Amino acid sequence: MPASANPPRNARILIVSDMRLFSEALGLRLGQHQGMSVVAVVECDAALSVAADLEPDIALLDVGELEGLAIAQGLAAQHPDLQIVAIGAPASAGAALAAACPTIVGVIPREGSIDDVVDLLERLTAASAVHAAEERRPIGKEARASAADAKDALTAREQEILQLIERGLSNKEIARRLRIELGTVKNHVHNVLQKLQVRGRGEAAHSMRKRSAADHGEALDSPIDRGPLALAAK
Repeated sequence: MPASANPPRNARILIVSDMRLFSEALGLRLGQHQGMSVVAVVECDAALSVAADLEPDIALLDVGELEGLAIAQGLAAQHPDLQIVAIGAPASAGAALAAACPTIVGVIPREGSIDDVVDLLERLTAASAVHAAEERRPIGKEARASAADAKDALTAREQEILQLIERGLSNKEIARRLRIELGTVKNHVHNVLQKLQVRGRGEAAHSMRKRSAADHGEALDSPIDRGPLALAAK
């Protein structure tokens, strides 16, 4: 390998939960995954101090604890570029969590599994997924026009599935709702993400919310890109 080549570094992950059995099992699983480095597994009351010392890229935060959201907001204030994945929240709470804490980029529902965590982290740690705030795509007229053009390219079924994604439904729930095969749903979701040129389900949902707001003449929540909100697929 040429000396000038810079291989991508592993994403540094902090796990925060008072449920020791879960957090340690999750740490062991992620520690075996290429591209991810678990820098610490800590209880909620140690999250802020440990994050200050270790400067992780991603924090997996148990928001099922009473102080979970307050910790997320503290981490966001302390580390604006830190990506936070909320664990243990209802899938439908994703939009509310993102509104309360802009650096929450993903939600693992309380019924989710470790495999769901791994899947979401793979998407977040893919090429260019872990990045600084100034590298995020701007939300401006040009970006909104591009998203609108991409959404117009969706088929009727893909738009229907995008609406269900925006409502927080998993692939299995969409398959049951539309009475189609799970594999068919996955294919449609893949096509939606490609056409919208987004990295995950949450960012697709965010794109749809922006388009809906523009269609109704509503203001966007913020003049800056608050990042994708990805929901674990099931």
